[in-house]
Amino acid sequence: MKVLLVEPDTILAKTYTTALETAGHHVVRVVSAQTAVRAADTSTPDVIVLSLGIARHNGAEFLYEFKSYPEWQPVPVVLLVPRLAFDLGDPVALRDQLGVQAVLVRSQTTLVQLCDAVLAAGEQGAP
Repeated sequence: MKVLLVEPDTILAKTYTTALETAGHHVVRVVSAQTAVRAADTSTPDVIVLSLGIARHNGAEFLYEFKSYPEWQPVPVVLLVPRLAFDLGDPVALRDQLGVQAVLVRSQTTLVQLCDAVLAAGEQGAP
């Protein structure tokens, strides 16, 4: 499965990439919304793993922009959030309009759980 990982933290990005690649996924790692859009233009991902703390845009702004393109609307998303209390807005809108399949709290999520969430999101997003 092709995974677009949008994570500005270099250490976390390397850790997530290693775990996802070990689980058999092909990972394209980017640090910003702009590079994420370019990467998706080159090769539409099967799943996006998105940190909400990306540069210039926050992750939610990027997600709304990304999902405004019809060809990317079916791509499922796994959100990485800093804490559970983070205000994500309407959970139904996140799921139905923005394709968010899972919301994972970094400090409470293992690498195995991340890989499982990516696999499940890819299976749910598959036509």
